[in-house]
Amino acid sequence: QIALLRCEGRVPPHCDYVVVEDPPVEGRVGSGGSTLRVIEVLGQRYGEGQLVGRRVLVVHAGGLSQRLPHAALLGKAFGPLPLRGTGDAGDSVMTLLEARLMLLVDFPALVPPGLFLTASDILPIFPPPSLF
Repeated sequence: QIALLRCEGRVPPHCDYVVVEDPPVEGRVGSGGSTLRVIEVLGQRYGEGQLVGRRVLVVHAGGLSQRLPHAALLGKAFGPLPLRGTGDAGDSVMTLLEARLMLLVDFPALVPPGLFLTASDILPIFPPPSLF
């Protein structure tokens, strides 16, 4: 799904996108366990010391979609919103992930390097200066 959004110009092209699934364990690892897994995978991918000084956005997109069974196949992050898509596919329906990324596109310039966590199934709207 990320590759498709990228090809259609619907997500920022200057970012690295890494999709990390939960480790194969019995039971659920939750957001905390998922965050630790993301840090582990990014350390392996970029090198242990190479994450220092970077701005990393982690969008948790898991969950069972019990209240949104229609989103179970692709996940809540790719759920449609009643908005037009962005990029080359202007006739497409915007996904929740696209809307989250649009709201956060200027965020990295406003914060120091580090790890920023958010969820894919929420859509907070706030003026960026109110964050600081």
